[in-house]
Amino acid sequence: MNSVDEAWLSLLLVALFGLLFLLRVKFPNASRGRETAVLVVATILFFSICSLFKGSSTATIQKLSAAQASMLEP
Repeated sequence: MNSVDEAWLSLLLVALFGLLFLLRVKFPNASRGRETAVLVVATILFFSICSLFKGSSTATIQKLSAAQASMLEP
């Protein structure tokens, strides 16, 4: 993963956790069911973000490997 992807990943994850904290402060008396639902959605978003960035880094690695392989062929 390049540094731009790392910066975006960090920014999105900080925003996600900041949103969770904001919801916790704004709605301190939320029911357990609603808290659980929010955490489930946050977990899905977290892993979706990670998967998105992992997929982009895998595609980059495959492109670099193909370019290196073509350079080695006579």
